[in-house]
Amino acid sequence: MRGGTLAARWLKRESLVPGEAPTLEVATLLTTAANGATEAARLQTLYGTDRDFYKVKLKTQPFTLELNDTVQITFARYNLTTGKKFRVICLIENAANNEIDLELWG
Repeated sequence: MRGGTLAARWLKRESLVPGEAPTLEVATLLTTAANGATEAARLQTLYGTDRDFYKVKLKTQPFTLELNDTVQITFARYNLTTGKKFRVICLIENAANNEIDLELWG
């Protein structure tokens, strides 16, 4: 902002459904209520749904995945029989063994 100072603003969006998670407050540098409402709605969509975390080790060609890539896991257990898409949030590659350790969220 020209000629002004940046001040931390707080976004607050309460769940409208009884029994859902408590209010999430996030420090931001947004300056208008409209931008704050848009970001609050985006965060509600992102965090308002149950997500799963998985750590998996794969035998595959290293250096083909990057952080934030989307992968689909299919497994006979853990409610993954039809497959589910996840985001890669951490990856450790071992080129000597053609293995990748992935941490997934989704």
